[in-house]
Order: sequence, then structure tokens, then C-alpha cells
Amino acid sequence: MKTLVINGSPRAEISGTLKITRAFLEGCAEILKFETEYLHLDGYTFSGCRGCFSCWERTPGQCILKDDMGPMRVKYIGSDLIVWSFPLYFFGVPSKMKAFIDRLLPNVYPDIIRNDDGTAFHPSRYDDSRQKHVIISSCGFFTTKNNYDALLKFFGLMFGKKGFEKILCPMGELFQTPLAEIPAKRYLSKVKDAGREFAENGRIGEGTRRELEKTMVEEELFINCANMSWHGNTKVELMKE
Repeated sequence: MKTLVINGSPRAEISGTLKITRAFLEGCAEILKFETEYLHLDGYTFSGCRGCFSCWERTPGQCILKDDMGPMRVKYIGSDLIVWSFPLYFFGVPSKMKAFIDRLLPNVYPDIIRNDDGTAFHPSRYDDSRQKHVIISSCGFFTTKNNYDALLKFFGLMFGKKGFEKILCPMGELFQTPLAEIPAKRYLSKVKDAGREFAENGRIGEGTRRELEKTMVEEELFINCANMSWHGNTKVELMKE
């Protein structure tokens, strides 16, 4: 099985969210054999979609822009499992990941198909029925409540009936804080369990998802520490047993 990790964090390989993703894949690897490739988008050069629709008319299925997106799109099409790893930016994906998604337009036909519920979609040019998607994202808030509503709606429309699995992590900045090493390690251990569960069942159970959306430390402690850190006070104890 070919796994493609699309890392949308501007921090690239030192991304805190990527620590969650690696833990998830470690759990998967205990059950399944697969090869993994990482696309750290910050290290690639590609522009956003220009809306010229050449990929629908002049060069069907092919973008006329010649940059790093071409080879990345080939890897995307050839993958069985696609893991979207990114921090939440203004209730959505980081800008480079949004540009990546927009440049996937050649993957679909221009035809408009009506769904039974009255909505519409563009059909895929290739058989993507085998592909599974996992969204792994962290945010700087102490809760995921409301903060991911727009993003989940976006990916729901993007993937349609095939859907996606998700791990949403509050207090994501704790992965960049040495003082939070203990609660962060506990959290990553749970993520690894989620990876095993996904590999065994093809999905992450609702109970597991809810567990991973719980706070790593007390809410008030996190809020106070986060607010103080922006004012120069970083010597805050977070390592509660």
C-alpha cells in the first residue's frame, strides 16, 4: 500500500502536527505493511490555480503550469492512503495546502453531475475508489468545538460520499514546548493506538476520536500559559502527572 503524507505546515519537518501524523503511521505500521512518502509543501515551488480551465479544454487532465505540482499530482493519483497533515489556519488549511488542493482541478472532468439530494459534483478522471483519506490537524485553541466546522464541511464536499477519517487535536502548540513533554507523550501514545485501530478496521472509532479531542492539560492552565507566553513569560510548568 502506498501512503502519501501531504504536510501543509510552513514549519515543514519540525511541524508539531507532523509529530501526531508520525505517531499515527507508527501505529498503522504495526498492523499493515506500506511505503510512505512525505510531501512537505513548504519545500516545493508551485503557484495557485489561475482559473484558465486549460486542464478542461486545451490539455484535458493536464495543467499547463510547469512547476513542482505536476510530479506531486502524479504521486497523489498513485497513492492508496492520503494523510493530510496541517495546523488549523483561520479555520481552514494553510495557504500552500489550499493552492495544492486548487491545483488538483485536472483530476476531475468539467461535467456537472447532480446528486440525489440536489447537490452537484465534478466526476473524477481516474478511479479513486481505492483511496482513503485521513485528516490530521492541530489548532492553537483549547478546544476543537466550532473551530473545525468550516474545515470539515470543506473536506466533506471535496471527498463526497467516500468520506474521510480525522484526528483533531486542540492545544497543538504543546508539541513545540519542552515543558509539556509528558502530556504530549501521553497524547501521542493514544494517537498510535488510533493508527492501529485504523489499520485493523479501516476507520477510527467515534470514541477514539472524542478521546483525541480532549485537552492535554487543564483548560485554564493552558489559556493562562498561552497568554503569558505572548508577553515574554515562557517559564510555565505544564508537566502535570
